[in-house]
Amino acid sequence: MKNNPTRKLTVLAMICALGFIAMFFFRFNVGFLTFDFKDAILSVGALIYGPVAGAICSILVAVVESVTIGDTGPYGLIMDILSSSAFLIPCGIVYKYKRSFSGAIIAAVSSVIAVVAVMAIANVFITPLYTGASRSDVVGMLPTLLLPFNLSKGLMNASVMLLIYKPVTNILRKTSLLPPSNSTVDRKDKKSIILAVSSLVVLVLTAIFVVVVMKGNFTLFDA
Repeated sequence: MKNNPTRKLTVLAMICALGFIAMFFFRFNVGFLTFDFKDAILSVGALIYGPVAGAICSILVAVVESVTIGDTGPYGLIMDILSSSAFLIPCGIVYKYKRSFSGAIIAAVSSVIAVVAVMAIANVFITPLYTGASRSDVVGMLPTLLLPFNLSKGLMNASVMLLIYKPVTNILRKTSLLPPSNSTVDRKDKKSIILAVSSLVVLVLTAIFVVVVMKGNFTLFDA
């Protein structure tokens, strides 16, 4: 059974809806910074259908978020699109050409690196426009707050992505929305178990780091 446009649109619509729900119910704000897991959900679409699908999902969900619960205006929308796209596009590109266990790892690492790099530049040039902080202040916050925040958010989303990809795609195949796959990531073997356990460990350690180590820095932009 091959994918057709109707099935593809159905799957992507479901993933976007789940991404918005995850963002709505599982997020917390500290000043202008927001931790959420929508990129982990949306990345499933990028892993299945490639980087273009990932970019489309990131834009759609960011726009819906902006017009429903967003409070940071157009600059916040731009930052949201940049952040999600930086995460989704690399993993979509890597996994499109390397659908394997190692490909999944490389995809996750690539997404984290891209998010940190892209958002560092975006923070310097866009963050001052809607926070009221000077560019020099924002640059000063990069090593102590902004880079650790983006790294932590990227690691958490990458970990959740690796945890949910297999279960979600298995459900989609059982409902005939996806064809069978020969990807080595989908096989029940020791590597899959190691991947799941490792992802869970990274997720827990990163969450502890955010709560314990970064908590004191969050107050810097609360005013």
